[in-house]
Amino acid sequence: MVAQRWLTAAVIAIVVAAGAIAGFVYYRDVSAIRDVEVTVTDASLPDTFLLEIVRNQSVTVTIHIMLHNPSSRDVSGMQTDFDVFIGGTRAGTGGFSGVAVPAHGSAVKTMNVTLSLTDVTAGLLDAVKEKRFTVTLDGQVSGDVLFGLASFRQSFTAGYAFP
Repeated sequence: MVAQRWLTAAVIAIVVAAGAIAGFVYYRDVSAIRDVEVTVTDASLPDTFLLEIVRNQSVTVTIHIMLHNPSSRDVSGMQTDFDVFIGGTRAGTGGFSGVAVPAHGSAVKTMNVTLSLTDVTAGLLDAVKEKRFTVTLDGQVSGDVLFGLASFRQSFTAGYAFP
């Protein structure tokens, strides 16, 4: 009878300890993802962007996105999904996955995003032709938590102004 109580107490203690450890790991992982900073460090247009606009009513923008992790915890399985805006008008979507960002480190992802200019006003189209516009990304970044058993999603907004 006493041995059975000790066994029950030991099992309860192990379950409580495992739950506390899992909760702590989950909290640390979520905090690391929440602290990730998303920045557009550079963007460029191809030399033939005017021809692309005329032929396709779209333009391909190469965007360099930096994910900076100021926390002391590695973040794995990072992915982003975002909408791209030009002058407040939604002009495209983008995203990537499978990025790991080390603790106190950064990762840069370069991607091409095709922006549809069919819904963009004539004034904004002229601004794009003159390379005088801002590209804004509005989306979510997520990463694996609790040893990859779950994920956490955090919203972000980042922009880049063409000179």
